[in-house]
Amino acid sequence: MINAQSGIEVNTRRVFEEAGKAGIGRLIVISKMDADNIDFPSLIESIRKMWGNHCILLNVPLGHGHSLKGVASTLRVPTTRMAPSRIRR
Repeated sequence: MINAQSGIEVNTRRVFEEAGKAGIGRLIVISKMDADNIDFPSLIESIRKMWGNHCILLNVPLGHGHSLKGVASTLRVPTTRMAPSRIRR
């Protein structure tokens, strides 16, 4: 868990690295995106600088601070396929 206001903290870095050494999968969650003065691009840059470009975004914020409206998935690609509930089996 990384607080968007304070960035990567010592214990976060230590636990993340120890989990990697142990072969445990890791996931980063960024909290407090609704706070003021958040620099999301800089935070992502610091995460990638710390742990490499294999850190990928699964969700991206839609705005920040008081204008945060939610998140968008990077895994859902718009498509013209029919909804599963309308497919006859």
